Amino acid sequence: VQPLVKNVVDNKIHSVVYYSLGNFISNQQRENTDGGAIAEITLRMSDNGNEDVEIVSCNYSLAWVRKYKEEGKLKYVLIPTDKEDVTPILSDDELSAMKRFADNANIGK
Repeated sequence: VQPLVKNVVDNKIHSVVYYSLGNFISNQQRENTDGGAIAEITLRMSDNGNEDVEIVSCNYSLAWVRKYKEEGKLKYVLIPTDKEDVTPILSDDELSAMKRFADNANIGK
């Protein structure tokens, strides 16, 4: 996950670029490959009569991919990194991996 870049002129966001949102859902479980980011952009129609669109805000949320077996089948669950109370309960190792991903994500907030 890499930082987003905003082009701001006169306190208005003119453009935004999201560089590498990472791995949204993947089988990769190595450090720094086991999660990704979800782009968040709020747009609004301008009230200038020209039907222009304005970028009101932009950000992203981090999500970690949990991989586990249930009844002999592999399961993949996308978990927001700010949420720890999931079912089934995260093991200590899973919780550590999720926190490590969130800490290492280079989002430049």
